[in-house]
Amino acid sequence: MICLILVSSLLLGCVPSKVWLYRAVDEEGRFEERYMGSLNISYGKKLLDDTSFNIRAGSNSGNEIGIGFQLTVAKDAKVELEKWELVLSSLEFDADIVAPINEMSVSVYGRDGRPGYLEYVYPGQIIFGRGVNESLGHSPNDSYLASVLVQREMPKTLSIALPRIIINDKLIVVPEIKFELVEAYDYAYSLQ
Repeated sequence: MICLILVSSLLLGCVPSKVWLYRAVDEEGRFEERYMGSLNISYGKKLLDDTSFNIRAGSNSGNEIGIGFQLTVAKDAKVELEKWELVLSSLEFDADIVAPINEMSVSVYGRDGRPGYLEYVYPGQIIFGRGVNESLGHSPNDSYLASVLVQREMPKTLSIALPRIIINDKLIVVPEIKFELVEAYDYAYSLQ
């Protein structure tokens, strides 16, 4: 049996693959992740009512910083980003990096034989919590996602400042989130 697994792995081209991830840390350097999967470390906080954010950062090359930012918007909430950007800082940078958020999308699930699709919002637009999937028995909250890619070698420590967020006309300022770089291994598959 072991030989069969070994041969299968060789035929499928299963090889360990290094990835780099950032873990949020508090002021004392303790890790503060809210969710940690095999290769997914994310950090999030509730902002107001049922509106919250989640952020994760990492790379599979070490030469870029990929950031996933999710804003979960409560039904009937009105949310605005004061600036559509994330600001990255590190002692290893010559200057802060301003990374624009070009769009955010919410997944509208398929129904009545129609396929699902993404709805987009763009800089300057207001994000409304409409409960787009509530009629299908899902949460009344809408999760808007943004992906930001910064072409730069990953520093050992990184801070990310989120934009100021206005929820139902109330200003929310999220403190800068501090991260430390960790390395992990995953398995990549290549069919030969």
